[in-house]
Amino acid sequence: MRAFLSGIFWLVCGAMACLCLVSPVLAAPAEPAHLTADRVHSTPDKLVAEGNVAVDIEGARLLCQRLEMDRTTGQITATRNCVFYYKDSFIAAESLTWEPQTRTAHMLKAAGQGRDFSMEGGSLDRDVFFWAEKVNWTTEKVELLDATFTTCDTPPGDWHYNFHSELVEIYPGDRLLASNTSFTWHGNRIATVPTLNLSLDPRDQRRRSQIPQVGSNSTDGIFVRSALDYAFDRDNNGRVLLDYYSKTGIGRGLEHFYTLGGKGEGSFYMYHQDGETDRARYEVRNDLYYRPDEYTQIAWNFNSNRTEIPGFESPDNLSSYLSATRYAPGSALQFSHNLNETGPDRNTTWRLSYNQELTPELLTLWSADLVTASTGFTRTERFHYLGGLRHVGELFDSELMVENTSGQQTFFMNRNPELSFRSRPLHLGPVPILAAASFGQVQESPSMFQTQRCDLRVQVPDQTLEYASGRFMVGGGLRQLFYGSGESQYVLATRAGWLQNLGEMGALRLDYNWQLPEGYTPFQHDFVYPFENLTGGLEISQADKFSVSILGGYDLRHDQFQSVTPRVDFRPGPDWRITAASSYDPNTSTWRNVDAGLKMQLTPGLSLSHWSVYDLVNSRLTYQDYQLNLEDHDSITSLVYRGVQNEFYLQFSLKAFPLQSVSIGPNTQDPILPQYMPNAFVR
Repeated sequence: MRAFLSGIFWLVCGAMACLCLVSPVLAAPAEPAHLTADRVHSTPDKLVAEGNVAVDIEGARLLCQRLEMDRTTGQITATRNCVFYYKDSFIAAESLTWEPQTRTAHMLKAAGQGRDFSMEGGSLDRDVFFWAEKVNWTTEKVELLDATFTTCDTPPGDWHYNFHSELVEIYPGDRLLASNTSFTWHGNRIATVPTLNLSLDPRDQRRRSQIPQVGSNSTDGIFVRSALDYAFDRDNNGRVLLDYYSKTGIGRGLEHFYTLGGKGEGSFYMYHQDGETDRARYEVRNDLYYRPDEYTQIAWNFNSNRTEIPGFESPDNLSSYLSATRYAPGSALQFSHNLNETGPDRNTTWRLSYNQELTPELLTLWSADLVTASTGFTRTERFHYLGGLRHVGELFDSELMVENTSGQQTFFMNRNPELSFRSRPLHLGPVPILAAASFGQVQESPSMFQTQRCDLRVQVPDQTLEYASGRFMVGGGLRQLFYGSGESQYVLATRAGWLQNLGEMGALRLDYNWQLPEGYTPFQHDFVYPFENLTGGLEISQADKFSVSILGGYDLRHDQFQSVTPRVDFRPGPDWRITAASSYDPNTSTWRNVDAGLKMQLTPGLSLSHWSVYDLVNSRLTYQDYQLNLEDHDSITSLVYRGVQNEFYLQFSLKAFPLQSVSIGPNTQDPILPQYMPNAFVR
């Protein structure tokens, strides 16, 4: 619905923008630009054009049989067969009046047809037809009075569906509000709602429509979920949620959207439903963003909930995040507080940081945080702070930092102080090299061991060689650690990757990763694990027909295979797809599981989808989904079954008023062999 009604706005807006561009000319005692007509009569007070009047204005054309302009006020009145063409769309009206003082256009008995409307995040790929007794247009708001609209392209009177509203208010890029709106389906008026509230912001994904959703699950029994819109004004509106469950009673909730005087916005959501046991289910959520000035932002996100699915009841969950930031020229201040509670477990974090630019090259940094964590049996607390100077140079950056942490039962490293350097890329021929060094007094908890540490690093960033049918990537580095207590350790690491396209039939990818530490470190924080892995995959495919792939790996250090994952996709015909994947452990010769998906286009308007996961170790079906879609000229009806919730429901939506799409199983369009990840198969 959002995309459809956004289309109406752009249809009206596109035509009326043409009139807006005429206003500078109208204000002066002159004729409109590019005016042609059979007859033109001009006096000091007004200009009158009659007979096949046409005005071209920046790619738009206005046609009418009579146009009159008041030279004093600049007002234009167009009558008799007024038509505005804009790109592939048009709007027609019996008369139009343009008032340059208020920059408002009034059209009477208007009708329009729009095509190829789009907005960021969505599009409407069919024509929009609408009729309105009156249209009032300004740059900030468009009003349609006594309006009927539809996307059904059958002749008027034979529409499969249409909407009729007493008043439609369109706020560009924000939202659409309609009053007393009736919905007619195949000539029968189905329902009338007092308010229709649709967002035109692609970031706002509506989860419910005013068309009830009917279904059943094992926890709640038969249910009917519905939503009723309301609007106080453009800045304060929302929807009331009212649901019926045969086992657990009534579910009720509220979702409200608000703004704060142009400096912020927020939303509030509250829902309560009785559970199968004595414990009720609920969710309370609030999101607030406020910008008092161009440098400062305050945000607060809060959520408290308790959920239930068959066989599981969650504890009470609570999370809260409050932050205040100020990014002014030459400085940055950040404050945040985070709280998370799950049953008896509670974690809190307080953070404060401040950066100040002393000179264009010199910056001072300060930060501190306090973290507490507790369960029903224990509690721990940690306080950490860091401060120092950072210098940004042409050849290298440097830092002098002091960092300390205190607390019970925590792991940390203190630096008192540490001086570090990081170079800009140095080139050895065409190969860039990065170098870094740090020197400092270091202490580690819980051993509380303290000594001096020198950390030297040299790295060759990943280098890629492209050739006609593939590419080769390689990178590596060296890290050398010296300690005042006499120990030392160095670490060598490299990785390489090869992607070879096998014509149009497939691709081969191999990745090699190797890391080897030598020596001894007294710090657990510096301990490095050795590894040597070879991972990769092979895919053979034919466009729109099939694809077969296998992914796996081998641990060269421990001489054992990693899991092998074969996958098959078969497309026997248009809108038909069969997919299956499995996991095999070569070390134990065990097939762990298999997941399978099926999509069948049974008739031109009827399709069936299925996805399931089968546990081969325990010989049981763990999860499965079904979806039956019935699609006609204007609507999509979906019957969905979800295995985890043991739930099925029926959802109806108009193509011009789409809800969040219903899908089951993984996205089969995702690539099997990632083309651009530097290390696709290594964790």
